[in-house]
Amino acid sequence: MALMLAGCVRRQGGEESAESANVKVPVTVAIISSGTASVTIRSVGKTDALRKQKVYSPIAGIVTTLHIQEGTSVHSGDVIAIIRSKEAQATIAGAEGLLQSATTDQQKQEAKQMLDLANRSDNVAVLKAPFDGYVSQRLVSESEVVAENAELATLIDLSTVVVVAQVPIQDIGSVKIGQKAFIDFPSIAGRKFDATVDAVSPQAVVESQTVPVRLRFDDEKSQINNPIRTEMIASVSIVTGKRNAALFVPKRSLIRDDETGSYSVFTITPDSIARKIDVEVGVQADSLIEIHSSQLKSGMPVIVEGSYGLADSTHVEVR
Repeated sequence: MALMLAGCVRRQGGEESAESANVKVPVTVAIISSGTASVTIRSVGKTDALRKQKVYSPIAGIVTTLHIQEGTSVHSGDVIAIIRSKEAQATIAGAEGLLQSATTDQQKQEAKQMLDLANRSDNVAVLKAPFDGYVSQRLVSESEVVAENAELATLIDLSTVVVVAQVPIQDIGSVKIGQKAFIDFPSIAGRKFDATVDAVSPQAVVESQTVPVRLRFDDEKSQINNPIRTEMIASVSIVTGKRNAALFVPKRSLIRDDETGSYSVFTITPDSIARKIDVEVGVQADSLIEIHSSQLKSGMPVIVEGSYGLADSTHVEVR
């Protein structure tokens, strides 16, 4: 009886092994594609205006008229403010005081003449907008007393808005004037703006070890018709070169090792065996990502679904 039982056990184990060998893990695949990869440098930056001017008071006095507020649109030549000098204001105030204190007709007549004379000889400074733009900052109010050279407001021309990107100093050697760039704003979802490298600063920023790079929008009309303002944070990609015959796979085919930070993909052999291949990643293009591996080539399949927890050399079945 013992021998018969042992034989039965061995036979059942063999059947289970055979069944396990025939089990195939269902997977979904995509084909490795080939194309041109844009070599890019990524950085962050913010918008600024090339034409930005502060308005100062040329004289000490009182702001008698103020036509602007934050956000006010101005045209070149528009009157922004009128400032009366301290001396003129004192003369007018004195004449008004005499007029109020006059008790006789003669006193009133003399006070009126003095007030008319003070108004006719009024020493005022009329400040006008130097260009078309917007008021980004107003620092004074009407009837406020200001000193000579006091800052009154800041004007900006939105048609001159650019992006200044802070490029890491180790990458600056690849950046050249005229290169294409792409700009994304976290605050403007779903839009990517085309730009061109307009200038590279000759001086680095000590604290961040970056170099300011100015980017000009290719379509200024598109820029103006969108909510682009100064001091907006931007993500910048500068195209510094291209790689032909680059290999691309869907991003979801990548497997990341969190301990080492390395990447791999699973391909499938002709006899339906999954093979794990280590890869290096390159640039991203929408839902695809560039990979580098001497073991892979265009047209080979990679697993995009079913690779989680999959062991190398596992039998798979393409769904």
